[in-house]
Amino acid sequence: MTEPGSIASGVAPIVVVNPQAGRGGGGARAREVRDAAARWFGAPDVRLTRGPGDAARWAAEAVADGRDVVAVGGDGTAREVLCGVGACGRSETVVGVVPLGTGNDLARGLGLPTSLDEAMSVARHGRATAIDLMRLGDAPALACNVVGFGINGAVVRSVAASGGSYLGATVRSWVSHRPAQVQARWEGPDGDGEWNGELLAGFLANGPYCGGGMWVGKDGAHGDGWVELTLVPPASPLRLPGLVRALYDGGLAAQPGVVRTRVRLFEVFARRVDRVPVDVDGDVGAPLPLTVAVSPQAVRVRVPDR
Repeated sequence: MTEPGSIASGVAPIVVVNPQAGRGGGGARAREVRDAAARWFGAPDVRLTRGPGDAARWAAEAVADGRDVVAVGGDGTAREVLCGVGACGRSETVVGVVPLGTGNDLARGLGLPTSLDEAMSVARHGRATAIDLMRLGDAPALACNVVGFGINGAVVRSVAASGGSYLGATVRSWVSHRPAQVQARWEGPDGDGEWNGELLAGFLANGPYCGGGMWVGKDGAHGDGWVELTLVPPASPLRLPGLVRALYDGGLAAQPGVVRTRVRLFEVFARRVDRVPVDVDGDVGAPLPLTVAVSPQAVRVRVPDR
């Protein structure tokens, strides 16, 4: 294994830049990103994505070449790179994350700086630590931060369709959303369990944050071998302000009827014909049914050395 802070095989990494990140900020700062990468890596291989799949393909190329890879963009870019590396199996490749997106929830959970130059420094010299990934069903699809279903899936779908903030979309959706009838079961270190009935929202949190700062994985860590499951039952409109506040202050588990536990395997399906929306690391996923299994310490990422 490479030593913390070293570069795999002593060669410069592939630096993947999403020009659409941060509502186009990645493209506007492309020259700045190139200059910062050159300062910290000498002669990096900087590549700008043109569409979905580019980052994952280049991540797999980095693994095959024995190189590290740096994801410059938002949560979607980081997920595509991390999962692209993780899909290749255990490797020497380490991922650096430089947040230039709108939410940057993964970077926030990993304690990464928001300054471009400081984040690039961590990508070069930071400590390499292993984090878990979530495998979705039998398909090769992976997630690295938070998977949600129910109203949170509807929120992500709303933001993807019309833009705007997660908070605004959350308030609008919680007023109009109809809870789904679901059946779920899980296995984990706190014991096995199940849920049958109406559900407003469900979160599987590998990291602490999602949705631009919602603190849904308060007690979790990216590399602890399980994810935090939170299931939220329907609530009256009068409870809406308290629930929204609890999403951001880490108090969701203390709300009436909410279930919080740690899981390694989780399955859920809709009991009616409803198409229950799913959120995968801030992107719109396929609707229920959903199966999530934790792949412990599946990929390594650079974090501040403290």
